[in-house]
Amino acid sequence: MKVIKDYIEVLFLQVPVTPETLQVKEDLLNTAEDHFEGLVTEGVSEKEAIGIVISEFGSIDDILTELELNKVKPEVAFDSADEQTTLTIAEIETYWAETRTLNVSMGIGLAMIAFGFACLPLLPYGNGGVVTFLILMFILFLWGIGFLISFIHFLQYRKKTQQLADVSVSAEIRAHAEQKMEEYRKSYLFGMSAGFLSFLFALPTIFFFFHLFYSSMLGIFFFFILCGIGMFLILYVSLIQKEFKRIVNMSTNVKKKRQRLKKTRNRTVASFHEDIFWVSVVIVYFVFSFMFRAWLYSWLIFLVGYVVGELLKNRIHHKQSIENEGV
Repeated sequence: MKVIKDYIEVLFLQVPVTPETLQVKEDLLNTAEDHFEGLVTEGVSEKEAIGIVISEFGSIDDILTELELNKVKPEVAFDSADEQTTLTIAEIETYWAETRTLNVSMGIGLAMIAFGFACLPLLPYGNGGVVTFLILMFILFLWGIGFLISFIHFLQYRKKTQQLADVSVSAEIRAHAEQKMEEYRKSYLFGMSAGFLSFLFALPTIFFFFHLFYSSMLGIFFFFILCGIGMFLILYVSLIQKEFKRIVNMSTNVKKKRQRLKKTRNRTVASFHEDIFWVSVVIVYFVFSFMFRAWLYSWLIFLVGYVVGELLKNRIHHKQSIENEGV
């Protein structure tokens, strides 16, 4: 019922507050509650009942026309350069579908990189000959293609989300996004739980295969497979949930959104560069460890990477602080 109540609240955001409109809002809420309870009693699920009740409301313009009322005119005036484009529900649904496809592609790219790591234990079986060379080429192929897929679709995803900087959404669309987010909640929790469980059981597989089959290589293979599955699930469901929240929390003031976007753009780029840096450190660590069998001291690579990363981070933050002072 919270979804229906919130939907009615946002419907009346731009309606003048008078005793008449307050009474109408209360009557609509009571009618919606009765209709919802009646549908549930008939055996309709709560999600379907919410969708049916909301779909029967119509637009706020139809309600106001029947009441012979008008919306409150917006007090914020936009310059000609700040003209807004209001999205429709169909356009929002298309946006969600496109970003979901991009999320899948990014996840596949990361999974290919993880599978490349899973193939690293196969290198010693080639005895340094042609088979080792072919395995190494296959691993580099997986890393290269996986990185390109993830990077290209990340740029497309970023470009797609930045297009929302110059548009606005109505109260009805925000309520629709909130309903979709509530419907997706179970899938989100399941995906996040499954992803974390994949990471949780990844490390024990190494010891399991070592004690059961006396093969640590097979354990390392499944370790990276489970890490890849967990990474894909967490990335997929979290980005879908993020897009629902993005629409729910969208501001109607385009000028303010542009200013906020300008201030946060540098932080987003810095975060992406930091992720790329640590992925590179991990790749160097595993390649160096497997090729030179230097597991005893190769962990020092992470210490060096931390020092280098902090130096780069401080330099980037200093540069961004200077740029943000001019915003």
